[in-house]
Amino acid sequence: MKNIYNLWISFSKKEQNGLLVLASISLIVIGLNFFKEIVFREPPIDFNEFEYEIDQFERSKMQYADKQAFQKINSNESISQAKVELKPFNPNTLQLNDWLQMGLTEKQARVIINYVSKGGKFKKSEDLKKIYSITEKDYARLEPFIVIDKDDPISSTNYKVNNIPKFSILKPKQIELNTADSAELTALRGIGPAFAIRILKYRNRLGGFYSKEQLKDVYGLDSLLYMSIQEKISVNSSLIQKVNINSASFNELKKYPYWSYKQINTVLNYRNQHGKFLKSEDLLKTEVIDDAILTKVAPYLLFD
Repeated sequence: MKNIYNLWISFSKKEQNGLLVLASISLIVIGLNFFKEIVFREPPIDFNEFEYEIDQFERSKMQYADKQAFQKINSNESISQAKVELKPFNPNTLQLNDWLQMGLTEKQARVIINYVSKGGKFKKSEDLKKIYSITEKDYARLEPFIVIDKDDPISSTNYKVNNIPKFSILKPKQIELNTADSAELTALRGIGPAFAIRILKYRNRLGGFYSKEQLKDVYGLDSLLYMSIQEKISVNSSLIQKVNINSASFNELKKYPYWSYKQINTVLNYRNQHGKFLKSEDLLKTEVIDDAILTKVAPYLLFD
């Protein structure tokens, strides 16, 4: 301690003042750093919320994938049914591919092939019902076309080809989209109760369908599913509920999803300034409606 004192007094007054200033600055810098650590210390990052969001995202991806897979399966089944061709046949002589072409699955067909290859015989049409893989629905669809020759020694049924209906494809009754209820819509392969309600809500919003292709505008109804049901549906466009473009309000026109609110307002302003629209083509004069939009909205408009 004495040495430090002796060292201190050995400095001149100016040197002592300089050392005091330097020491003061050093203490201030150290104090600021300490204060910064206390006041501005960043809290630890909590990754729990981020991890939760990642988990939710992964779950939604899995649910979407499952939904798409389900729709694809239903659609594929529908398409395979659409390719079915029914014609007179002898169940004792058909090969695997023949059964597949008539709408049976490979598993069902192999059960029948194995039955015949092991000596089994169909003596009458009802014998087909005894095959465990054949459902009542399958039998009802195939039964009118079963022909077992009367000259066949294994046959005890006197079926004649003339008794067979003279058509090769059974066409189901078409469902008219503008009058169908949810029960009729769910009869279509691939359309469940939720889909049916969505279709009905969209139809009510529009005031009816003028084309069956409008089904593709329904959320979640993809092209594959549409292709599988398009032959089973029809549209009576005369049932559409129309609005008069020359007296319709903004709220009446905004229900059609084919044009924007800005375009609707422009149409209404044009009508107020230039008078009535006499025909659908007059809407093109507003310069905000093109041919593509006009094609979609014109079927819902009256020009009185």
